[in-house]
Amino acid sequence: DFFNYGFGQQYANLTNVVARLSSRADRKAARPDQPALLINAHFDSVPQGPGASDDGANCAVMLEVLRVLARDEGLLLRNDVIFLFNGAEESILPAAHGFITQHPWANNVKAFINLEGAGSGGRELLFQSGPGNPWLIQTFIEQAPHPFASVIGQEIFQSGIIPSDTDFRVFRDYGGIPGLDIAYVKDGYVYHTEHDTADRVPVKTLQRVGDNVLAVVKQLAGE
Repeated sequence: DFFNYGFGQQYANLTNVVARLSSRADRKAARPDQPALLINAHFDSVPQGPGASDDGANCAVMLEVLRVLARDEGLLLRNDVIFLFNGAEESILPAAHGFITQHPWANNVKAFINLEGAGSGGRELLFQSGPGNPWLIQTFIEQAPHPFASVIGQEIFQSGIIPSDTDFRVFRDYGGIPGLDIAYVKDGYVYHTEHDTADRVPVKTLQRVGDNVLAVVKQLAGE
C-alpha cells in the first residue's frame, strides 16, 4: 500500500552506485558476513526540477564522508559502511527496493541512515526513526554535534497527511532494519520545483549535516 491505495509496480534497468568501506586491517580478507551500516541518498530528481537539495546535496555529503573515512589512517572500523547512491527514488522508491531485496550486501545491513531534502537549507531534521531500537536515536543525540529531531515530525509524516514518502519506508518494511530519516526542510516552497537549484543550498547547511553524519557513522561503525 502507498498513500493507502493498493497498486502493483514493476521496474527494470535501474542504476545504483554502491561503495563499501571496510576496516583497513580487514581489507585483504573481507568477510562476506561482516555487519554493515548503510548510508543512502538518491541522485535522481523530478522532471520539473534540477534536484539540488533533493537530493544532490546529500550525495555530495556522502562523497565527502566517504573521502574522510577512507583517508583516516587511524580509523579501524568494527562494522563496514555501505554508501548507496540511489538511482531512482522519485518514481516511488524502486531503486531502494532493488538494493534491499536483491543486492548480495543487503543481508549485512544492520542499520541505515537515509538523507533527504524537502527544502533548500537550514538545519536538517531527524523526522523518522526506528522501528524500536532506541539505541540508534540515542547515538544520534549523543554523537551528532548539532542534533535536531522532532517526534511530531514522525507522527505527522507517518499519519499519511503529507502525500510523500522516502526510502526509509522501503528499508524498514522490506529490509526489516532500523534507521534514521533526515531531511532539509527550510524554504520548502522550492521542493520539487525548478527553484531547487545549487545556489539555494548554503554551504553551512552541507557542513552541518556532514558533521552530524560523520560523527554518527564513526560511532556506529568505528572502534
